[in-house]
Amino acid sequence: MIRSILFTIAILACTTLAAASGRQTMVIVADRDFRTVAAWLEKNADFIEESAGAMIADSSRTQVTLTKETKHGPQTFVIRRRGHDGKYLGTFVRSIEGDVTNYACQITLQRLSPRQTEITVQMAATVEGRNSVEINVELRRSLRGIENALNKYLCRH
Repeated sequence: MIRSILFTIAILACTTLAAASGRQTMVIVADRDFRTVAAWLEKNADFIEESAGAMIADSSRTQVTLTKETKHGPQTFVIRRRGHDGKYLGTFVRSIEGDVTNYACQITLQRLSPRQTEITVQMAATVEGRNSVEINVELRRSLRGIENALNKYLCRH
């Protein structure tokens, strides 16, 4: 009995120190044509990052340094942006502060009709010393911020 308890404690200690990953997806329908949504996203890339809860420390057309406050402290990392014509991708370059070891955000547009566009946002992250539930909660919180911003500017209610 004591051995099994010690074994369980040892496994839990190892799993909490290892890296864990999370992935979340959100889909909304914008009441705008494909070109309008694509142009808005390209023009407002920094705003999308900020609506996800990140502070932008430095930004260029292709790279951005983000700081995201979490209950474990600030996570500062650099992502590379690329994309056009309805497919946009932000990928991890390096971590500056914190435990993020990988990150990706993909936004994909699909024309539904001449006046409606489906926006799919997928986020994934890997963080050292966290569990996947914590990571997914943070990703979901970020997606809710993006959803609110997209609904405000691209959807008619």
